[in-house]
Amino acid sequence: MMTTSMAAGARKDDIATSGFSRVDILGNEDLFPNEGFEFKPGKSKLTNSYRMSEDSPFTNTVKQSMAPKSEEQKVMEEQMPNMIRSERLCTKTAANAIATGQIGELRPLHSQIAQDCVQKQLKQQLIMKEQTRAARMKDDAHWAQVEQEEAEATHAFLNRNDNSKRDQQKQLAEVYKRELRLHKQKALEQQEIEKAEAARIAKIQAEEAAAEKEKARKKKEEEKKALAEFEKTNGSLLNRKKRQQQEEAAIEAAVQKEKEQIEAQKAEREAHLQKIREEKEKRREKIFQIQSKKFLELKAKNERIINTAASELAEREEAERLAEIERKQQMRKQRNEDWQNSLKLKAQREEEKKNRPKTPIEDDKYDEERAFEEVTRREEMKRLREAQLRQIAERKAREAKEREEELKPQSCYFLKDNDDW
Repeated sequence: MMTTSMAAGARKDDIATSGFSRVDILGNEDLFPNEGFEFKPGKSKLTNSYRMSEDSPFTNTVKQSMAPKSEEQKVMEEQMPNMIRSERLCTKTAANAIATGQIGELRPLHSQIAQDCVQKQLKQQLIMKEQTRAARMKDDAHWAQVEQEEAEATHAFLNRNDNSKRDQQKQLAEVYKRELRLHKQKALEQQEIEKAEAARIAKIQAEEAAAEKEKARKKKEEEKKALAEFEKTNGSLLNRKKRQQQEEAAIEAAVQKEKEQIEAQKAEREAHLQKIREEKEKRREKIFQIQSKKFLELKAKNERIINTAASELAEREEAERLAEIERKQQMRKQRNEDWQNSLKLKAQREEEKKNRPKTPIEDDKYDEERAFEEVTRREEMKRLREAQLRQIAERKAREAKEREEELKPQSCYFLKDNDDW
């Protein structure tokens, strides 16, 4: 059967394995619920007396299971949760205020909230003290009345007994009266202590208020000082800005003046350049007229020379053309002969290949010969191609030179004569 493992704290009912059993609830006030929670009451003690000794004649012989709650206990049980809740809220608020404030001080809003919480806590404590004191006085009055009734009953009892018992009861009555006076005196002393405590708290509050006022005054002085410093700095910045604006205005005026001077110089230069251009235009027109005249003269001279040398040039060109044709025919014939020779050589080798018996060694030799023939054929084709390209390049260069020779006299008509070429 498969069993599933459980994580720590999964068995909540097992105090040995539950994670909740290791938490100290009573030691952490933050874990207290806000409401609906009451501590388990302590174990009651059996008693047959209250504020009385066992030898007291007022001892009640009827045993009680639990002593009745006094008014002070009722007030404590009623007000203690409120005071604990108020203290917890005050602590949390102060912690939040300190955590979210600046270093060494609280923010104004959180400071006011914390101050209100402290005032509320002190008020709750004062209310609890007043109610406790009133309940204690009520208990004291109740027990004083009980003691008085018991004393009256004692007096009645003593009157019914002998003188010795009466004297003894009187002494006991005096003792209890003295104890009652001491109790009242102690109550008065407790009231004085509470008044002193209230005065001390009021004094502390007054000191805190004075400290807050002093802090506010210092803060106001610092703000005033900072404002004065800001006004001083702002004034210096305004003065600096004013001086800067004045300097910028002066610079702008100087720039404007310099711009006007530059514009004037530019206009003067433009007029001078226009004058130079006009003079150059005049000289150019004059030179053009002179060159036009020379061009007409040179053109007439060239026409005479061309007409004179036309026949000689035609004969020379015809001879060159015929020589080029002859050379091309010779080259074509040479290529044809080379091609025929290569075909004959190839056919001869093919014939030898057919007539010869095939052996592995001869096959390898034939492969080598065929590779050699292929390399030879490629080199021959490459040589022929280079020769053709060389002939084409020579022909193009010759034609370009001829065109250049033809265009030279037409493009150089500004020279004095044609002999400078």
